[in-house]
Amino acid sequence: EFLANALGNFDQAERFYRLALELDQNNANNQANFAGFLLAQGRRDEGFDHLDKALRLHVSSEESSLSVECWFYAFAHRPAAARPEALANLKRNLMSGARSPRWDFRPNIERARADNHSDVAWLERLAAVISDGVDISTLDEWPAWSEA
Repeated sequence: EFLANALGNFDQAERFYRLALELDQNNANNQANFAGFLLAQGRRDEGFDHLDKALRLHVSSEESSLSVECWFYAFAHRPAAARPEALANLKRNLMSGARSPRWDFRPNIERARADNHSDVAWLERLAAVISDGVDISTLDEWPAWSEA
């Protein structure tokens, strides 16, 4: 994460992600982190493969920071028809208290913006709830959140 987000060294970051996965392909956290990296790069097919694997490996009913990150990536990058499921799972996790403090979602939000995601402003608010400790009630005005 540091190499990619702080230094912008995407090639070296990718090498380390791949090395981590070579050592343990069944590590849900490594799969999810690599998925977020790839999706932020616009590499959707490969990113979704890793995201789906992370979700399969991780107990889907378990509310945790990993679940929150995965469902955020799904909501930010999956096609519009798949977003309600992602948002419902994300909401379930957040309502149970799961958060991912200080996690940097900016690259994924910027990719969503470049891809003309219809809810970029709400992605920013979601990220603030997840990683900055903003009160979850700030999402109550969002119709999609209410319906999730």
